[in-house]
Amino acid sequence: MASNTFLHLTTKQAWEDALKVGTYSLSTMGKTLEEVGFIHGSFADQVDEVAGFVFAGSTEDLVLLHLEINKLASNGILVRFEEASNGKSYPHVY
Repeated sequence: MASNTFLHLTTKQAWEDALKVGTYSLSTMGKTLEEVGFIHGSFADQVDEVAGFVFAGSTEDLVLLHLEINKLASNGILVRFEEASNGKSYPHVY
């Protein structure tokens, strides 16, 4: 994975729905971008932990989206690296 890339874990259905309408607006499982204020991301070494925390008990198929910081920035989309309550830094898309 490139150094300017991070990941976003979502359900297959949510991603397919977004492709149909041309907009993705989920922040995390059950929460929208409008509710949270940003879209949660993670680095490769954080995905298993995030999946276990966010999607524990879910039977839905999951997909892992690869997001490029440079492409987001060139479209005016801000990515911040912020510390969570667990003391780890995560990428957030604003």
